[in-house]
Amino acid sequence: MKKPIAYQTYGGSFTAKRTARMDFQMPEFSNTMNVQWEFSVDRVSNPKIAAYDMIIGTNLMSEHALDLSFSQMIISWEDLTLPMKEDGLICPIEMQQN
Repeated sequence: MKKPIAYQTYGGSFTAKRTARMDFQMPEFSNTMNVQWEFSVDRVSNPKIAAYDMIIGTNLMSEHALDLSFSQMIISWEDLTLPMKEDGLICPIEMQQN
């Protein structure tokens, strides 16, 4: 990354000075499909109190055809459509207990 990028989110402000290429999965959509993306890295915020582990931006959603429909409250990717979660709900309780 050549120069720092400032971000303003619902969780606060941060500035990214570095990037990292990551592979990740979205298990609610697929347990086998990996997504690879270069993310901006926030090295300043305390990870124990940060509001987000990672932010999936419109650039990634556009390239991977991840569609958000707020009028229908659904998220579609590939051939699967799921309902959006309520604000504040990160993952199912079963996943939190592991």
